Amino acid sequence: MCRFVAFIGNQPLLLKTLLQEAYHSLITQSRSSKETISGVNADGFGVGWYDFSIDETPAVFRSILPAWNDENLINIAGKVKSNCFIGHIRESTIGSVGISNCHPFAHEQMLFAHNGTIHNFEKIKRDLINNLDQPLYDKLDGQTDSEHFFLLWLSILYQNADGISCQTMRKAMEEALRKINSLLHAREAPLDYRINSVLTTGKELMATRYISTDKRKAHSLYFSRMHHGVVVASERLTNEVDEWKEVPYNHALLIDPELNITTTPLQP
Repeated sequence: MCRFVAFIGNQPLLLKTLLQEAYHSLITQSRSSKETISGVNADGFGVGWYDFSIDETPAVFRSILPAWNDENLINIAGKVKSNCFIGHIRESTIGSVGISNCHPFAHEQMLFAHNGTIHNFEKIKRDLINNLDQPLYDKLDGQTDSEHFFLLWLSILYQNADGISCQTMRKAMEEALRKINSLLHAREAPLDYRINSVLTTGKELMATRYISTDKRKAHSLYFSRMHHGVVVASERLTNEVDEWKEVPYNHALLIDPELNITTTPLQP
């Protein structure tokens, strides 16, 4: 299964601090993750970051190489600082190994990464696409359930007259989950999916740990206050267990621009 790490803080952090230098960094997890079945995430990687001195849209660098074997990633991570970034390593389930299927996905100011699978996605893919606004449909580039879900979530979010905030992001997430439930039900397919995700504008951030059925175990997700900010990660990056709190399953983790942290149930 995929793994991700995200950071949002009031001071810029060098990307390699979390991607490379941490004891259990994301690059370490790409070849030896602790809380997955295979332990290897070698089907590509990506990193997205913000530089608000330039503009409000994120930069994204993705590759189909394993994260441990890409010198460009090491060079970039050692030279780029940001107040907000997401790193992701992929173990493919739906979609081929290709750059268009690597996370994170970006649209305008939004950045998104996903860990999990929407089982029976092939049964609802056409229906889901029909629920996308035309500009977001035009943006669709890859094959993954993750990208399709991101665009569905955006279609709902952009309809909210209150704009973009942690609360409207959460409400759009609940509505997107309801829509997935409805589409699966209409196709008489089991509700069997997991949405561990992280979404950000670069100024506020939402992470989710969601599982649709109690017949499976929720994927791992943690957060910690460190480096003058908040780190959200699929696996703890340090051996200091007390530094990390587990996100309760079927909850959203909300981090506002002042770095206040709230966990709230997801109720789709």
